[in-house]
Amino acid sequence: MSVGLSALLALVCGCKETMDQKLEREAREFTTKNCPHDIDPYTTLDSATYRAGEMEYTYHFTVKGALDMDSLYSDEVVRELHDSYLTELKNNIEQKDLKDLGVTITRIYRSEQTGKPLMTLRFTKEEYSH
Repeated sequence: MSVGLSALLALVCGCKETMDQKLEREAREFTTKNCPHDIDPYTTLDSATYRAGEMEYTYHFTVKGALDMDSLYSDEVVRELHDSYLTELKNNIEQKDLKDLGVTITRIYRSEQTGKPLMTLRFTKEEYSH
């Protein structure tokens, strides 16, 4: 009976999920269904989050083993990885909805040993729309 009442209240109130609420929910659901997920022997996708005030969708990764060394992530390497992932993002149809909304898409890679960020890659609408 309570299910019927809540459905009736939602109908009467005209309650609708906002875009921000939807993206927060989808990030939580993505994390529940897909994480943790080993991308390769050195990288694990831990979670996805969405920050409404920033319109930023973030993928959180842990880096381990031979790639878990801060010294590997020089400005040049980070630039090359940024450009490579940007090309991938431009061609990625799975993220079309996020791109259509103009959401900033961020990838944060943290050290398994220290928990500190090794690298943050941020992609804005201006970057992936061109």
